[in-house]
Amino acid sequence: SKGCHPHLSSSFVILICHPHLSSSFVILARCISTTVDPETGVISRKQPLDTLKSYRMCDPSQKNIYKAAPLFGQMYIVSKTGVLQVGDVVYKTSH
Repeated sequence: SKGCHPHLSSSFVILICHPHLSSSFVILARCISTTVDPETGVISRKQPLDTLKSYRMCDPSQKNIYKAAPLFGQMYIVSKTGVLQVGDVVYKTSH
């Protein structure tokens, strides 16, 4: 089968997408900027953060790092560049 379960990529450490190589730099916490209504410019401090908090929180042992912010993606460093296309194979490694 192709693809992976939702949010599985949050656990990736190194991605190899031949001929690319990238490694995880930091897990990102979602900030309140996403709660700004684009029509009014008003910050609600609610959605989508409340929904994300229902299923995207860190492990309790990491609460000192991420506080009460839901986790949402990772930042990667690309160490080898190239062209990535739909259908290319992506490998996940743990070191």
